[in-house]
Amino acid sequence: MPEAWTRSEEVVWQELEGEAVLVSPRLGYSWVLNATAAYLWRHCDGRTSLQALARRVADAAGLEVRQVLARLTEFSQELAKQGLLVPAAAAGATAAPLSGTSLALLRTKGWDPNVRVKEQLAQPKKPKPRGFSTP
Repeated sequence: MPEAWTRSEEVVWQELEGEAVLVSPRLGYSWVLNATAAYLWRHCDGRTSLQALARRVADAAGLEVRQVLARLTEFSQELAKQGLLVPAAAAGATAAPLSGTSLALLRTKGWDPNVRVKEQLAQPKKPKPRGFSTP
């Protein structure tokens, strides 16, 4: 098990209303992380160990470090299976917060950053076909 994880460079993300929205433009998938998961995501920088994160969460929540570490490890491995996290030792650059260019790309994939995250997830939109029409 890796000591530290880093965000995949194929994922763009943005924090909204205490949650994090992750998008893989290549796959066309998006994920929404709750506040606790967003905290983990934010700290998957390749330098912060799961042990250190577990200590911080355990101290804040009044839980045992061992219990928190087990849950963080399980969750990190699930994110890795989805291609969202990679072991820090094998990683290059990490995912970056959304930029104007990233937002433009996501709009072409049918993602509208001006609509609340939960509304978009409740009613996923498919991108409109782009092409020329004749009158």
